[in-house]
Amino acid sequence: MRGAVGWLALRFAFKKPGTFTGTGTFTGTGTFTGAIFLIAALIFVAIFADFISPFAPSTMDGSYILSPPSFASRHYLGTDALGRDVASRLIFGTRAVLFVTLVAVTLLSGIGIALGSIAGFFRGSVDAVVSRTIEAISAFPTIVLVVVVQAIVPDPSIVTLLATIALTRWTEVAQLVRSETLAASTKDYTLAARALGAPPWRIMWRHVLPNISAAGLVSAAFAIANTVLILAQLDFLHLGLPNDTASWGGILSGALENTAAWWLILAPGFAIFATVVAINTVGDRLRQRIGRAI
Repeated sequence: MRGAVGWLALRFAFKKPGTFTGTGTFTGTGTFTGAIFLIAALIFVAIFADFISPFAPSTMDGSYILSPPSFASRHYLGTDALGRDVASRLIFGTRAVLFVTLVAVTLLSGIGIALGSIAGFFRGSVDAVVSRTIEAISAFPTIVLVVVVQAIVPDPSIVTLLATIALTRWTEVAQLVRSETLAASTKDYTLAARALGAPPWRIMWRHVLPNISAAGLVSAAFAIANTVLILAQLDFLHLGLPNDTASWGGILSGALENTAAWWLILAPGFAIFATVVAINTVGDRLRQRIGRAI
């Protein structure tokens, strides 16, 4: 066993051309291809969950309570404390996680790009207001803000969750876009457009935004990975998706009261880990391709 572990360590240490970046990703053609394949597989599972899943995610089987993985019973990843199939809940959880993540990242990216570009282009008091807002929001953890929203809103829902994530996580995108806009607004093409008398909004739309879109794309890629982690944390604390909705964090929370059920930790934990690493790997490759020091 020790020899196998040592061999794997040597393989990763001397593997070329892939190297560890120090940001939770591995670079290299093979690793990037694997990340793309994994993301494509997740999308496939999310779309065809109804056909792939061996059971409905809410189906309870009293004869298999906290049953370990077994091919004979078709519970390939075991069952939870209510007799629900973990594999089925993991599959349908993929659909829920991807849907919430993509919608939330679309919203927060739109807010971040809009406010960041406005602050970086117009500067002055507009930039000061946006920058102070970013600092104020960044001072509070997302989970704390979600708890506050859950206490204020009488009937929290998925819409509330999406809005909360978007309104608390747009700051990272805005900071990056603002810095890129500040740089783009001093380029020759922007100065030439101003000299020709083009209005500010036309300059931003035609000259600035197209040149910062690549940075926004990279920021959105990393935001997807961060949102997957945030959603898993919220579901683990029962502050995210409804309790009857299958989710990776919800499966993981079942291990709190059943510490001997290792499969409740391994399956969702590996799904979260692999997804975050794959998305970060793609984002890191995009950053390298664009050639920006983000």
